[in-house]
Amino acid sequence: MYVFFRFLLGAIVALTVCFDADSSFAQGKPQLPWAQGRTLEYNAVNQDLKLLLRSIIRADGGFNIIIKPEVKGEVTVQFRKVPVAAAFNQVIEENNLDYTYAVREKTVTVFPRSGGRSLIRAFVTPAVAKFGAIQRALRTHGLGTDGLAFDASSNTVSIFGERGRVKDISDLIKQLDAAELQRLKLRQDKASKKEEQATQSRLAYAARVKADADKGKADAERRKAEFQQKLYARMLDFKVKVIRLRFASVSATDKKFQNKSFTVPGIEDTLQKILGLVPPGQQQSGNASAANTLARQTGLYFSGMASSGGSGGGAENPAYEAALM
Repeated sequence: MYVFFRFLLGAIVALTVCFDADSSFAQGKPQLPWAQGRTLEYNAVNQDLKLLLRSIIRADGGFNIIIKPEVKGEVTVQFRKVPVAAAFNQVIEENNLDYTYAVREKTVTVFPRSGGRSLIRAFVTPAVAKFGAIQRALRTHGLGTDGLAFDASSNTVSIFGERGRVKDISDLIKQLDAAELQRLKLRQDKASKKEEQATQSRLAYAARVKADADKGKADAERRKAEFQQKLYARMLDFKVKVIRLRFASVSATDKKFQNKSFTVPGIEDTLQKILGLVPPGQQQSGNASAANTLARQTGLYFSGMASSGGSGGGAENPAYEAALM
């Protein structure tokens, strides 16, 4: 008797579909895009309810199905050339189930019925996730975008639909937002690390420049000290040699020959020109000044020795001594 009533119910549903009165549409449920004219032959004894629902949707082939984990149980059915839509609606009604349909994704979601469809609204405000990325993720995971609205001014996503679907969408948005926050933090950390490395490189370069400058300054001071030390040592270690001048004069002298006057350069001028101490033609005023200058620059010191007798004596032919240091 029980089997007879089940077959009778299936026949009634089938007749409703055949007369273009889809039971889902009549009950205010979303109308599914069933393929016209497709029937189902299927026998099952104590079969898993989820497997049966997937087999029915697979027989139509026009859309996908998502079955909530709360849908449980085993069923026994026998369909003989029953329209696919009628078989689906029969299983839904007999097992106290309900469903929603996402048009864009062509996906039907089946869930247990709890005193009618439980529709709620929820609001989620993502921190960084973009609404476009949220929509793409919802389509990828088969949740669809029906019932979603976005307010750009407050960056708030409004979700309206069955309670379980609303929760799934809210959880997915939160996960997307957390993942985007993590990626943003990684990018910021990478940028901060790069800036820190650049700062360290600049400090290291400045330290190298300063070290090179300090080393150059220290080398210059060292060379200066070595030079002063050598100069001081040279001043302490010198020899004096006395050269007696018999015929030459220290400074220039005027001579006459065949009633013509001419100037004979002295040793002082000659040495200055040879050593390049005074530019040619530059005369220094006074014999004492010239002698002192030559002494400071060359270490030559001259002293006059006016002799009253001996070879080369006389006031007009004085003798001199030169001290070479």
